[in-house]
Amino acid sequence: PTNLSLLGRRQRPHNPTELTAQQHPSGPPAMLTLTLEASFCRNAAVIFAASLLLQPAAAGDPCCSYNNCGECPATSEYCDANQSQCEGDCGGTWCPSGATGNLGYDTPSACSSDADVKEVAYACMDWNVGSHAMTKAAETEGVNGTHFFGVGSYGSDASNMGKCYEIKIAGASRKGLFQVVNQGGDVATGQFDLQMGDGGFGAFNGCVAPTSAGAAGMYNSSKSDFGQNNGGWPNKADCSKLPKWPQTLQAIPENEPDLQRSCEIGFEFDVRLEGGENPDIITATRVPCPDSLVQLTGLKRTDDDQSESHGSGTLTRMMDCCKPSAGWKGNVPDADPQFPAVIPCTADGYTRVQV
Repeated sequence: PTNLSLLGRRQRPHNPTELTAQQHPSGPPAMLTLTLEASFCRNAAVIFAASLLLQPAAAGDPCCSYNNCGECPATSEYCDANQSQCEGDCGGTWCPSGATGNLGYDTPSACSSDADVKEVAYACMDWNVGSHAMTKAAETEGVNGTHFFGVGSYGSDASNMGKCYEIKIAGASRKGLFQVVNQGGDVATGQFDLQMGDGGFGAFNGCVAPTSAGAAGMYNSSKSDFGQNNGGWPNKADCSKLPKWPQTLQAIPENEPDLQRSCEIGFEFDVRLEGGENPDIITATRVPCPDSLVQLTGLKRTDDDQSESHGSGTLTRMMDCCKPSAGWKGNVPDADPQFPAVIPCTADGYTRVQV
């Protein structure tokens, strides 16, 4: 998504007056000094005056924001003057009580941010297949004996984001019930790319340094500890080579499996096969998203009662630790205003970003 905050960045005021020193043809050398001093004073005055117009709004003052009132960057007095000008001509969001300091849904992804960005968002590790949170959600719906829950991508564009699919997987004793929270150009038609422990980074990496753009990695480890870039470790025995917990995690979530165990669960659920092979999808049918799954992701659509059926395909895997595409408001078609976007996590992998 377009980073609208760039529109509000302070720019050094452009001054068309060049500081070129030419001796006045009829004046003595002293005239040059006076001309230069006057020129510097005029330029300093212009820069000072312009800077007054580009100061960030004081805390609590109404202001124009480009990230839903998370912050109000330095803009012109015109944009900060009133709601009409802010939202009409400047394309911002009017914040009557000033900036909240909370970026919320507009928190940038760790996979598109460098080390200088103070606040970034990641994928949540309790979205992995077989997590305690996913298992409890299925139990709450009374379907844990027949289904297991998960999230991922289905198709390369945004049209499926927010939808849920019941997927029959070859060789698996239970059906998958997965919500689409992401999109990717590397996801083919008929392919569901499911998030699981050590599913592989793929095109982006927010899990370990060096990350895709330079932000801090979630785990204090190396890429080699995660196996192959596409698919992760090919065998269950390799899962023990993974790190266990995100490096900033202060308290281990109750009953949640660590990353090594999460990787093993993928093999036990038959959503990944020994040798690194991918299981086949037999059928994929759209179904309403269970409330307990919506509570985990924060996402729902208004057309949730519609149905559609798809034929065979392939179940692939991923775990890139990146904030998913559905984590920004406006990216999901027909989003429910009460559940407009996925709520991502902080660097500890479990604490939700405040929205």
